[in-house]
Amino acid sequence: MPPTLHRPSDKGLAVRLRLLALILFVPVSLMRAQDDIEILDVSIPEDETMRIDFVDRDQVNSNYSLLTVVDLSASIAAWSLLEDAELEAFETFFRFEVALEADPQRFFRVISFGDASDIDGDGLTNTEEEQLGTNVYVADTDGDGFSDGTEVEYGTDPLDAESKPDISVLPTISFSSDDIASYDESAGSVFIDLVSSDSAFSGIVHYQISTLSSLDAGDHASLSGIVELENGSGRIELILTDDQVVEDVETVVVDLVPSEAGLYRLAYPERAIVVVQDNDSYWVMRLLDEDGNETSMRALLQRGSSGASGILIGSEGAAEAKEFGGSLAEGDWPLNVTWTETEFSAQSGQIPLGSSLLIDAELQRQFSFEATPPLNAEDPERAYLMERNRIIGEVVEKVTSVGGESTYLNSETRHLFVMIRAASSIEKGVIPVVEGD
Repeated sequence: MPPTLHRPSDKGLAVRLRLLALILFVPVSLMRAQDDIEILDVSIPEDETMRIDFVDRDQVNSNYSLLTVVDLSASIAAWSLLEDAELEAFETFFRFEVALEADPQRFFRVISFGDASDIDGDGLTNTEEEQLGTNVYVADTDGDGFSDGTEVEYGTDPLDAESKPDISVLPTISFSSDDIASYDESAGSVFIDLVSSDSAFSGIVHYQISTLSSLDAGDHASLSGIVELENGSGRIELILTDDQVVEDVETVVVDLVPSEAGLYRLAYPERAIVVVQDNDSYWVMRLLDEDGNETSMRALLQRGSSGASGILIGSEGAAEAKEFGGSLAEGDWPLNVTWTETEFSAQSGQIPLGSSLLIDAELQRQFSFEATPPLNAEDPERAYLMERNRIIGEVVEKVTSVGGESTYLNSETRHLFVMIRAASSIEKGVIPVVEGD
């Protein structure tokens, strides 16, 4: 994109003009939109006049123009040529001098082009446009919704708004499927495919993120709003950000945008929906021993590209712990987690258990959770289930005395554990019940 200048509206006193020139110069000097054009300076030597100094590093093109627009987000067709801009060539640079207008804000761009270039992107070279009498700066000269190049291709008059192609001759653009795609937050880059179903269309297609989307802008890399199709196919890359924050299931809704220049028409499906599942979540854990006794716990598990981590959550207060957290001591107890698509394991450190009721001895406990597929047909009874919202396996609980004393109190117990993914957040002291898959 060619260099773009922004002019604020404040002008009047000499001091304000000098400040305005400084404001203009700072952002412009950092912009490199067109490879061969470099803005050197922007100044306002006199009221109502602006100078733009630039160099052409390529030094191949000899034609330069100054365009302007009020809305920077507008299409190329909205940019207008400043015909009264005076161009002066110096020994080492060029200068445009133009009278300022009264708009509250206005943007400028310096462009260079040769006879074989296509400055407005309508598919016709500048030479061809001069021969046809069409506007070299406007993709759709007659404003009928079809670019000049499209009209020439289909035999209609690009200078007559009443002469335009039958819309049915335009290539159709759509998404390749109307299926709702679902990805884990840690997937990184995911792709949304587009196709031109009835021709090998090559060119730029526009799209936008619908207001129906719930995925926060910070949860994915910014999107350009354009995708290039080549020989009838192209794809939008959506780069997800694994923020390790527990969130609800979110969606990205992408809508195709009609071509302002009439280069293509839209076909079903014009909308793509991507569901993003958070890989960070709270889990309800139930531990069952052989006698049917049950202990409840909570855990926070997080998954990312670098691995997995987690904590066991002990509730506040003894009464609350008994009701909601079993006998797990208050606090957050780290878990060393290994988690793949087919296996899960997690080991805690030593967690205080309290004093023995019979002997004055401090006890501690350690948990080792494991959901591993049966090794062979001879081991069909092993507890195992791996689903997105539910994991079943075995846990070993080891109780030992602190300091190695009173070792006769040490014990090792095996339990069945069932983990169920909970809602996006858990209030303290509340364990929600969530059905599995």
